[in-house]
Amino acid sequence: MKRMNLTAIVMLAVFGANAFAVGFLGTPTAEIGAQKWTIGYDYSYSSQDTDKVTAKSTLGPFELKLRDFNLQRHYATLGYGISEDLDIYVKLGLADLKAKAKDYDTPDAWSMNFDTDFAWGWGMRYTFARQDNVSWGAAAQMNWLDSEFSKSIGADKGCYSFDSYDILLSAGPSVDMGGWKVYGGPFYYYLNGDYSYKYKSGGAVLYSENADIRADRNFGAFIGSVISLGQNCNWTVEYATTGDGWGVGTGIAWSF
Repeated sequence: MKRMNLTAIVMLAVFGANAFAVGFLGTPTAEIGAQKWTIGYDYSYSSQDTDKVTAKSTLGPFELKLRDFNLQRHYATLGYGISEDLDIYVKLGLADLKAKAKDYDTPDAWSMNFDTDFAWGWGMRYTFARQDNVSWGAAAQMNWLDSEFSKSIGADKGCYSFDSYDILLSAGPSVDMGGWKVYGGPFYYYLNGDYSYKYKSGGAVLYSENADIRADRNFGAFIGSVISLGQNCNWTVEYATTGDGWGVGTGIAWSF
């Protein structure tokens, strides 16, 4: 009971802070073990505003910003411990993206509800120092998403697409509390996305626009907890914060 209460206190302490849409980071240190495997499931929900950019359109350039950039990721994960100090993993699954776009040259704003589409990623974690119950490490992760949707406008059609990849670099300690761990530290987040819209009538494109989408902020901090559910099963919960948006991630993994 104390273990669960302490975890809740840690999570509530950062719940009021804003978290960035970085998805699920996990520990910055290697945790699998030499020549062992893990299989599991990760879920993350995040919301952010992207940076204001200059978009190009058939009618000329305009200032564009994506707000309420809400992203859910469901991943099946497979990890392998190359050594006690180095883990690698891959993630395969689905992502659901919703966003609102703001045109700064007009009062126009519009909502986009993208289809649930295939997404994937990979990552690695390296422990570079150990002392008593504290391990120090660094991690890197990349994710890819290609999503689109169309909606009818009378007899015509509006077609949206968003292709992106993001990079996560994190570092920090993992502290063994006996049956559970607390981890955290700073991170760097980079988002590179291509947004496009085409208005079609009878197969002909009457209007189009596109923009390069970037994250509004790149640096932040994260905190999480790994709770042992048995000899070969761990449950992880975490938050990450930059002061622009909010998000949460969780995952469960079995080792063998």
